[in-house]
Amino acid sequence: MTQTIVDVNVPMALHPSQADEAAEHPKTGEVGRRVKRVLQGVYTEIGKYNDEVGAIRADPSLSDQGKHKKVAKLRAEVVDQASSEVAQLVEYVDRAASKVDQELTEALQPEHRSASETEIRDFARGLPSVAERMSFLMKAATEQDRETLNAVLQSRRYLSGFGEMAPDRWESFQNQLRRKLEPQLAEHFDVLDKLAKRLEFARSAVEKV
Repeated sequence: MTQTIVDVNVPMALHPSQADEAAEHPKTGEVGRRVKRVLQGVYTEIGKYNDEVGAIRADPSLSDQGKHKKVAKLRAEVVDQASSEVAQLVEYVDRAASKVDQELTEALQPEHRSASETEIRDFARGLPSVAERMSFLMKAATEQDRETLNAVLQSRRYLSGFGEMAPDRWESFQNQLRRKLEPQLAEHFDVLDKLAKRLEFARSAVEKV
């Protein structure tokens, strides 16, 4: 894709390079390239809009009211359209990120029950501290030991000695385990999440043009 020259009068948040990381990533390339194409068009149109607004305001044949009307009409045609396009991109990337997040959430759902579930939970509960139980599960995630993870995480947490852990901390820990278990999926999500945040900045930038 042709590189877009930086225009100092157009917010950098709208430059297509904001999607470079996603476009070059093997798992998010399709999403990133689509975002780059749209941003490239938006960036170019906003640049033209700024030039036309400058010309209108410098036109001595127009009254202040006439200039205001022409600029308002031009804004409705260009900026409002750009705002709509960026908003659609935000929704598009959010959907893609949500899909990957759901895959991460499902990473710890068992395909079948294990005959050793009770023994595994008893072993975890028998460890001296919550910190050691957490370390035990993190090691299981690193080693892709889904049997151990499912035995603990698909049952009430007190059965494995995590009963005193606050619900929000427990949920956060489970998320860490998912990311450790599925590092490529976690990276996939992170790239999309970063792109979504950048597009939020882009949406705000359009509204301020």
